[in-house]
Amino acid sequence: DDTFVSDEFVCLEVLDQLRSMEKRRRGTFRDLDKDHGIIGKALGLWDFHQRAALEAPDPQSSPSREVLRKVAELLNAVILKLPPQVLLQRMKEFESAEVFQRLSMAAINSSAQLRLQVAVNYTDNGVVPVIVTFLQTLLQNYEGAAGAAAPPQVAATEAAFRILGDEQLPAEGWPYVSFCLQVCGHILSHWSATKISLQKADVLDARAAPLLLAQGGLVDVLAEILDPKAAGVEMRERPPGQVVNQATDTLQALFEQNGHICLFCMQHYTEVKQIVGLACESLSMEPLTDFPEMQQQAVTQLVSAFERFAVHDERLGRRILKALTAMFESSYRLVSWFLQHNALSALGDYQSTDVHVEAVRAVARAPYWSAEDAPLLPGFVALLARMLLDSIEGLGEDAAPPPAGVKRRGLDLTE
Repeated sequence: DDTFVSDEFVCLEVLDQLRSMEKRRRGTFRDLDKDHGIIGKALGLWDFHQRAALEAPDPQSSPSREVLRKVAELLNAVILKLPPQVLLQRMKEFESAEVFQRLSMAAINSSAQLRLQVAVNYTDNGVVPVIVTFLQTLLQNYEGAAGAAAPPQVAATEAAFRILGDEQLPAEGWPYVSFCLQVCGHILSHWSATKISLQKADVLDARAAPLLLAQGGLVDVLAEILDPKAAGVEMRERPPGQVVNQATDTLQALFEQNGHICLFCMQHYTEVKQIVGLACESLSMEPLTDFPEMQQQAVTQLVSAFERFAVHDERLGRRILKALTAMFESSYRLVSWFLQHNALSALGDYQSTDVHVEAVRAVARAPYWSAEDAPLLPGFVALLARMLLDSIEGLGEDAAPPPAGVKRRGLDLTE
């Protein structure tokens, strides 16, 4: 009864009685959730006593602290008794209640069975939008000028969890980001295992885990964690190394399972070097051989990234060249397309020829040409001859200057 919310003694007695009811009759918590809205009432009780505890001279000794602890225990017990789909529905209903979101994610993280059930049934239980929405909320809490104070509501929530002193319920928001990323990892692992067992799975299937996660906004969250500045966000506090590593692993798993997502992210996050690097690794393993148009788009993006990053980041430049090599070696038609649309004469005097070199090397490494590729040979001969002429034409002592408006990229001996 709301009349007794301010009476700590009554609240503690009621909370103890509620805990004991489930022990006497199983299913009580589910009934209380379904018929009496126990979650909403418990959150109302939390809000009142959070204010009371934080306004007390000594929050640790405030009677409201014990009420908060009992409310957290009750909600945790209710969460663990709810069917996974009902729990996720409640998380959606109370998405603005960060306290409930934190308690729910901590419960999912602590229960291997609940975590597995949530991940396995991702297509039907709506876990993806719930997880991504909570991740977005947590990151928004950290947005702001570097070193700035947390917003009052965020600071109050962290202070309330801090006075609880429960290791399973951290005060900072980053551990809950970690919990969410673990769930995303389990979802991708389950989908990957299912794909292997079926020996085929359409990566463009609307129910495929990588596509659901990407469409739900997970990539935006990961980009913000990996490189806030490049993602266009200013954060008052940098993510811990553990969270950054988890974000990297999650993005890598996402790219490895779906090359379409990999290409999409390269096109939309051109300044985030971590995304470019992970995309290179993914394309090196899976060069999109079955999708010629996507290969061309990927090569265009990689060439642009090489021009942008290679001078200042040699390691990333090597990763980009490795991905280009894998793609060129997977398709002679791709090499032909690249050389046709990227003549040496189009390069500036100081632009690297490394990509052209990798394209030609891919042809040189070919052990044989199949009957399917044989019709390309005459065109290749013309392309390579044109490249040779482009590389030496006009370099003689008595060579005439190029006609007006015609560019020429001369090569020196080191090239």
